[in-house]
Amino acid sequence: MSSRIISLALAALVASAAFSNPVNAGLLTYELRANTSGLDQGPGGLIDIGLGASTPGTPSVSVKVYSPTTDGTLGGATPLFGTAAGDLTTPGGVTMNNSMLTNELTQDFSVHSFFDVFVDIQGSEIGPGATGPWTGTEISITIYDSGAGSEGASFLVNPNIDANGNPIIDGTVGTSSSNGVLVIPATSVPEPSSIGLLGLGAVVAGGVLRRRGHAA
Repeated sequence: MSSRIISLALAALVASAAFSNPVNAGLLTYELRANTSGLDQGPGGLIDIGLGASTPGTPSVSVKVYSPTTDGTLGGATPLFGTAAGDLTTPGGVTMNNSMLTNELTQDFSVHSFFDVFVDIQGSEIGPGATGPWTGTEISITIYDSGAGSEGASFLVNPNIDANGNPIIDGTVGTSSSNGVLVIPATSVPEPSSIGLLGLGAVVAGGVLRRRGHAA
């Protein structure tokens, strides 16, 4: 009986790992790691998040910027244009899509030594089997200090062109960044429910093993 319970607990662990990292068609996730120690330290800075569409239309590209970690301080957010909405200090993060030409949001930031954040780029133009007709959507995340300093990264959807100069809808996203900023492909941040399921599986397995030890 106890061996069956252990098997069920291990199955729960495997299931939780699978659900915390789902395979999503049309979704690419990146992590932006910024060393901001070279910027002016203290208040008066801001995080600028923008999405520009070369041809606005059906929102086939959307972006979510979320789960920041920093030893600085994030303040209030101000949507400036288009579909920009949200706040980096909330679980939903900042979202926007390319149904309008310009989309932008800024958020107050007191700069310290680092700023990390996750970026989801999703839509019919993203990943294997990508489709058009829209292309040329660019996403930018820039960190400004209180003076003239800044650093950041940008993401360009389907940046490749053919011999005739026409865009190739191959589902790729080109990235570029300034000094001090590293952009890496990343898996999605686990949802709280997945983390709870993983913990539950570990607790059940641990409890069963302890009971078996006492019985011996």
